[in-house]
Amino acid sequence: MMNIKLLILATAILYSINIFAQNKTKLTKEEFELFAKRQDSIKNAQQKTLLKQQASDFEVVTIAGEQISLSELRGKVVVLNFWFTTCKPCIQEIPRLNKEFSNLENKGLIFVSLCTDSKEKVEKFLERMSLSSDFKVVADAKTVAEKYHVFSFPCNMVIDKEGIVKYIHTGYSPNSVVVLKEKP
Repeated sequence: MMNIKLLILATAILYSINIFAQNKTKLTKEEFELFAKRQDSIKNAQQKTLLKQQASDFEVVTIAGEQISLSELRGKVVVLNFWFTTCKPCIQEIPRLNKEFSNLENKGLIFVSLCTDSKEKVEKFLERMSLSSDFKVVADAKTVAEKYHVFSFPCNMVIDKEGIVKYIHTGYSPNSVVVLKEKP
């Protein structure tokens, strides 16, 4: 019941932020502080709902045609990276992700890059901005993002070998990728 209340609260906050953002381009200091508090509320709700819990299973197909199911990845550490093609922080994060997470599959770590945009948009995006060939890139991942209560992007999650969500980070800063790498 608590999870449902947190999800409803997070959805309401996100909806109000989106309405506000569509109608105004410059924020006053007070509006920015309110926005930051709402973002923190969303993050806290997400973490209370998912952190230290069994990760929900999902099945997806990569843009390369590979079928992936989270349950089949049990026994490996999985990093889920949620993003979309016009998200500036997501785009800023990509070179760091490439640098820090390339060649890690041999170490028992799987990186699943879940983009909420269509396959066509993702393929066009990847023509100009490449992701490591070690990443399993998935398009049309909105249902997975919703299942994991991802409302802010980029969002990265670490799922341990037993399928437990161990770490969640929303947003991007140069240090966030390094911290993410240390979590497995």
